[in-house]
Amino acid sequence: GIFQGIFLTIFLLFSNEVAGKSNKILAGFIFSFTLLTLNDLLVETKALLDFPNLFLLLDPLIFVLGPLAYFYIRDLVTEQKALRLKDLFFFFLAAFLWIILIPIYLQSTTSKENLILESYSTLGEDTDFILIFAAIHLLVYFIISIAGITKYQQEIKENFSFEEKINLKWLKYFLIITSVLWIFFTIQVFETMQYHSTYR
Repeated sequence: GIFQGIFLTIFLLFSNEVAGKSNKILAGFIFSFTLLTLNDLLVETKALLDFPNLFLLLDPLIFVLGPLAYFYIRDLVTEQKALRLKDLFFFFLAAFLWIILIPIYLQSTTSKENLILESYSTLGEDTDFILIFAAIHLLVYFIISIAGITKYQQEIKENFSFEEKINLKWLKYFLIITSVLWIFFTIQVFETMQYHSTYR
């Protein structure tokens, strides 16, 4: 999945189709998701201990996924084709998290290894509020994107070709399925927290 994500990112970045900017936004979404998948792989296999300088470096990317999905849909269904300076505000949470984590990034490799070992030893004992908030954050953006597609389909239904309608429907269904999966993930996070809270 990681290699496929990298390949698709490169393909979209160098695509010469009309929807070039849309493809670049989508490439950003896929690449961010790919890096988060790589991060999960390193954490789950404990290979993160071999790359301690990556500790908490990729985690804030989860707050990038929602805005990129929103911008991609907005580029497809509205006349707002250019990213504005104020659009950077949508990435505030990711930037804020990276900033407050700078003291950890500046620590020595040995200190980071100790922090990683400590995080493994206390895994599941503390409530992961950031993960919960991130799950809700992304779900909200998905719902907004679905609503945007639905509104667009209703407004210009008569002006679309059959093929374009199918493409929009596919994108809408993809977001709905992803949202449902994300809801189950969020529920699982809550259940895991309650389990550890009960048997702590």
